[in-house]
Amino acid sequence: MNMECCAYCYAEDVSLQTCSKCHKRKYCSGDCQRKDWNKPGGQCHKFYCGKTGEYGRCFEIKPAGEKGFGLYAKRDFKKFEMIVAERRLLSYDDFKRNPYIFSNMPDSERDAFMNLASSTGQIFEKFIMNGFGDEGNIFVHMSRVNHDCFANTSYAHIVDRDVQIMVAKKAIKAGEEITTSYEHLLYMSPSVRRSRLKRKYGICCERHCSICSNPTLDKRAEELNKAQREFLECLLEFSRKNTGKSELDRILKMGSDLREFYDEFEVQPSPYINLFNMLSMCCLIQNRKLDMARKFLDLSLENGNAFTGSDQEASAVTEALLLKKIVNGEMNFPTSAFKEMLSEIASSFIL
Repeated sequence: MNMECCAYCYAEDVSLQTCSKCHKRKYCSGDCQRKDWNKPGGQCHKFYCGKTGEYGRCFEIKPAGEKGFGLYAKRDFKKFEMIVAERRLLSYDDFKRNPYIFSNMPDSERDAFMNLASSTGQIFEKFIMNGFGDEGNIFVHMSRVNHDCFANTSYAHIVDRDVQIMVAKKAIKAGEEITTSYEHLLYMSPSVRRSRLKRKYGICCERHCSICSNPTLDKRAEELNKAQREFLECLLEFSRKNTGKSELDRILKMGSDLREFYDEFEVQPSPYINLFNMLSMCCLIQNRKLDMARKFLDLSLENGNAFTGSDQEASAVTEALLLKKIVNGEMNFPTSAFKEMLSEIASSFIL
């Protein structure tokens, strides 16, 4: 794709005007700029003006060897900096409802979709290989982001603006490929993860992934997965039985070890938030170490503030705020309810 294109309709080889506020985002007409400024239908640039990277100036699409094409940084990005905020082009749900949807799309948008990766060229396969979420959402730029188990970004769907954002999970240098993880690193064993990636996307992770192609990191990832599963199973047992003080100490130690794994692999904020919330619940169940529970919840909210937007994070942050009120004595909550809550959360993460 030409880096000089309209940010709304993706038209190329046209005269462009620049947003007068951020001086970065470009449009082929005032009409495209107006459509992009508000929701629905646009990026909601009114909110993201000057807050996110722009195609051509901050990142670009270019060849990525055997992987086809990829998204690459044109400048340095700091940890938690927003790389892109993008409206979806269309979704598989849209296509199922209206198979003739392509006839109503501008040529530039239709061409952007048809140029996405596919081994057979079939439209259905393009949604499978390039779509995000259960809806199979397609994006002109984000659908070019390749997989890495040790990805350098996280993404979230902002429901109220119907926009997807991608945020740097760690510092990214100019020239570095921007990657995301297509499958769960924490909750899926390496062999299962690699098998799913091969079957669904045709990805041979052992050849390209910074974890799977490195025997030392791959072994650590397997240890992380084992520690995650053992921690969740221990939480389930803790929530279902009357346990002693030593069991809480054991859980806190396991949680501390798991946090070190998270730090090593620079996981996105949501696992941290869930970890700290669950550890605080364990303290509340036994009504012990409440000062430690407060610290856990402060850390949970700190991570929530670093990356906001997705339903999962928003739900976990709301949960942390509720738990903090209980720890501070502002609300009453029966122990049985804590146990039920803990069991439900732990069970949801055991695949």
